Amino acid sequence: MQTVIQVVSSRAESLRERIVNDPQLEHFGLKVDREKKKGRQYGWAKIYRNGAHGALNLQWLAGPRTLVGRIVTKGEGCPALLAGTFLCYVLARYRNEVKAVHVWIQEGDEEDADEV
Repeated sequence: MQTVIQVVSSRAESLRERIVNDPQLEHFGLKVDREKKKGRQYGWAKIYRNGAHGALNLQWLAGPRTLVGRIVTKGEGCPALLAGTFLCYVLARYRNEVKAVHVWIQEGDEEDADEV
């Protein structure tokens, strides 16, 4: 199961890039584990929170100015702590540019998420 978080921005600059380079990220208990952008149209980043289940995989879609985050959990893992912390961070740091936030649960494995 995975939780999908979609953040629509009013700015054209990559929200993913600004998040991974934000020194305030750790003040919210979030940490960038890995990121990749070479050779891909859209880069990605993997974010964790200590004590939370799963990882948040972020991807910026430049055309629609949308940040898509996927929290993949296995078994009985609950994504609530990571999702809540991330949304708190986004709204605290970028609320003036956030036009919409959508959150939904998607059943199935991570490969199905590419259709989002």
